[in-house]
Amino acid sequence: MTKEEIIEEIIATNCDPRKHSSRLMKLIESSKNNVRELLEIAFEHDDFLSFRGGRVLEFVCKQTLVPLIPQLDYFTENISTVKHHSTRREVAKICELIASEYESEKSSLMRDSLTNEHKERIIATCFDWLIGNEKVAIHAYSMQTLFVFGKESDWIHNELRQVLLDNIAYGSAGYVSRAKRILKAIA
Repeated sequence: MTKEEIIEEIIATNCDPRKHSSRLMKLIESSKNNVRELLEIAFEHDDFLSFRGGRVLEFVCKQTLVPLIPQLDYFTENISTVKHHSTRREVAKICELIASEYESEKSSLMRDSLTNEHKERIIATCFDWLIGNEKVAIHAYSMQTLFVFGKESDWIHNELRQVLLDNIAYGSAGYVSRAKRILKAIA
């Protein structure tokens, strides 16, 4: 599919995962070969198209991160530029999926593919999101991503601990719950 065809399908498809329309499933399957185009849609637009492209990308990544691996440079170079707040949620979830896959004992492919530069970009963006005025889901995904990558670098856990302690008093119930769980795991 071309980028324009993907955009047409995204517009025509209800991207609600609860409905699991056959059109959405077809789009997800075809998008495994068009991850770059989906990334461009998510990163270049700042409206519902960005969100829907991000949502389809998240569905693809939940099934398998393999199609994203050749696009890790582009993904990590652009995650900090996402404009649409709902798309940031989808991208933050993908960062969490990458971290989880990286940590997994059964996935040497992600461990072999994710460079230090990729990790640094993800870490920097997750810290920006965590200290920024974002929704709780973005904070939660960022916390988890930073926790996983912090297992390799003590400074990440130290900074994460401090940010969580500084902000826990002002956080929502969801933020507090996730922050307490992360703080307990760090200790």
